[in-house]
Amino acid sequence: MFAHFTQETGGHTANLSIPEWRQGLVHVREMGWSEEMRGGYNAECSTDVWQGEAFPCGTFDNGAFKSYFGRGAKQLSYNYNYGAFSEAMTGDVKTLLNNPELVADTWYNLASAVFFFTYPQPPKPSMLHVIDGTWVPNQSDIANGLTQGFGVTTNIINGGVECGGTTEIVQSLNRIKYYKEFAKYLNMTIESDEVLGCANMQSFSTDSSAAQPIYWDEDWSWSADTVDGRSYACKLVNYQTPYSAFQDGDYVECVEDTFNVVAE
Repeated sequence: MFAHFTQETGGHTANLSIPEWRQGLVHVREMGWSEEMRGGYNAECSTDVWQGEAFPCGTFDNGAFKSYFGRGAKQLSYNYNYGAFSEAMTGDVKTLLNNPELVADTWYNLASAVFFFTYPQPPKPSMLHVIDGTWVPNQSDIANGLTQGFGVTTNIINGGVECGGTTEIVQSLNRIKYYKEFAKYLNMTIESDEVLGCANMQSFSTDSSAAQPIYWDEDWSWSADTVDGRSYACKLVNYQTPYSAFQDGDYVECVEDTFNVVAE
């Protein structure tokens, strides 16, 4: 966690008396962004995609969508992460979608990092499930280079940017360096066979053991009990949808929204 904090929010200044690995939590807003800037990280705000429908983006006075750039200790990004975190903290997805600056300006900056640490997003496991051994890679994971260790936590955070290449890029190398420094400081041993990087590590797929069915989606099966043969039901799936099995009422919402009916 500390190593990732330092990469995501660190000062990254080599010539200071304070070593780089202790320069975390300097930039609780993504570098290059400010609250006054417009037009970033809001491509998923369109109601044509499920993310925009489930997590409606807040708007400025001129109607432009607010920006969901990285904020907080682990740089929470995108409306679907802000909305899910907001619902977990306040019971309402709109609280932080309308006021994303709170993720940087309040205690939510650290709480958002803890949320992301524990929040599974199939087909990815949570970082917690990697660390505590709940996630056990299957043959598909192993074939994709996904094995337990520090490297796969980088894949969970920023795999599309930092992982999968033939060599380790500088951001991943920074994370590894900071991880080693924190382990040394805390008198913790890093096993010699632990996979620390994520080069040649592919993204998680729906064949992963982490692709647990925890979201509701339309049950497309045929039913002999209805006039038109539709099931008028939802089923659990192993990819993300607006409807979580962890959220009370989401099954009913899935049925009503999908079939345009009122559930009794």
